[in-house]
Amino acid sequence: MKGTYLYVAIDTETTGVDLIRSDTTFAVSLCTEKGRTRFWQWPHLEKPNEKIINDIHQEIADNIIVFHNSLFDLR
Repeated sequence: MKGTYLYVAIDTETTGVDLIRSDTTFAVSLCTEKGRTRFWQWPHLEKPNEKIINDIHQEIADNIIVFHNSLFDLR
Protein backbone atom coordinates (compact mmCIF):
# COMPACT_ATOMS: atom_id res chain seq x y z
CA MET A 1 0.00 0.00 0.00
CA LYS A 2 3.00 2.30 -0.51
CA GLY A 3 2.16 5.98 -0.60
CA THR A 4 -1.60 5.41 -0.24
CA TYR A 5 -1.98 7.18 3.12
CA LEU A 6 -0.65 10.35 4.65
CA TYR A 7 -0.53 9.32 8.33
CA VAL A 8 0.31 5.87 9.66
CA ALA A 9 0.24 5.18 13.42
CA ILE A 10 2.56 2.45 14.72
CA ASP A 11 2.86 0.81 18.11
CA THR A 12 5.22 -1.89 19.33
CA GLU A 13 4.43 -4.59 21.86
CA THR A 14 7.20 -5.81 24.15
CA THR A 15 7.71 -8.26 26.98
CA GLY A 16 8.66 -5.33 29.26
CA VAL A 17 10.48 -2.01 29.32
CA ASP A 18 14.11 -3.13 29.61
CA LEU A 19 14.98 -3.70 25.96
CA ILE A 20 18.71 -3.36 26.65
CA ARG A 21 19.05 -6.22 29.14
CA SER A 22 16.20 -8.69 28.91
CA ASP A 23 12.94 -7.68 27.25
CA THR A 24 12.16 -8.02 23.55
CA THR A 25 9.75 -6.71 20.94
CA PHE A 26 7.30 -9.37 19.78
CA ALA A 27 4.69 -7.46 17.77
CA VAL A 28 3.97 -4.32 15.75
CA SER A 29 0.53 -2.87 15.10
CA LEU A 30 -0.33 -0.25 12.52
CA CYS A 31 -3.37 1.86 11.67
CA THR A 32 -3.79 4.28 8.79
CA GLU A 33 -5.87 7.44 8.76
CA LYS A 34 -8.33 5.57 6.52
CA GLY A 35 -8.82 2.86 9.16
CA ARG A 36 -6.72 0.09 7.63
CA THR A 37 -5.13 -1.96 10.40
CA ARG A 38 -2.30 -4.48 10.37
CA PHE A 39 -0.73 -6.60 13.09
CA TRP A 40 2.51 -8.57 12.93
CA GLN A 41 3.60 -10.94 15.68
CA TRP A 42 6.54 -13.34 16.11
CA PRO A 43 7.89 -15.55 18.92
CA HIS A 44 9.15 -13.27 21.70
CA LEU A 45 12.63 -14.81 21.80
CA GLU A 46 13.18 -14.37 18.05
CA LYS A 47 13.63 -11.41 15.71
CA PRO A 48 10.99 -10.70 13.05
CA ASN A 49 11.60 -12.50 9.77
CA GLU A 50 12.40 -10.68 6.54
CA LYS A 51 8.80 -10.92 5.25
CA ILE A 52 7.48 -9.11 8.34
CA ILE A 53 10.16 -6.42 8.04
CA ASN A 54 9.40 -5.94 4.33
CA ASP A 55 5.63 -5.79 5.00
CA ILE A 56 6.10 -3.09 7.63
CA HIS A 57 8.43 -1.09 5.36
CA GLN A 58 5.90 -1.24 2.51
CA GLU A 59 3.09 -0.02 4.78
CA ILE A 60 5.02 2.98 6.10
CA ALA A 61 6.86 4.00 2.92
CA ASP A 62 6.25 7.60 1.81
CA ASN A 63 3.90 8.28 4.74
CA ILE A 64 4.11 10.34 7.92
CA ILE A 65 4.66 7.95 10.82
CA VAL A 66 2.97 8.67 14.14
CA PHE A 67 4.13 6.97 17.35
CA HIS A 68 2.40 6.96 20.74
CA ASN A 69 5.77 6.74 22.50
CA SER A 70 8.53 7.11 19.91
CA LEU A 71 11.36 7.35 22.43
CA PHE A 72 10.56 3.80 23.51
CA ASP A 73 9.27 2.33 20.23
CA LEU A 74 12.34 3.31 18.21
CA ARG A 75 14.85 1.62 20.52
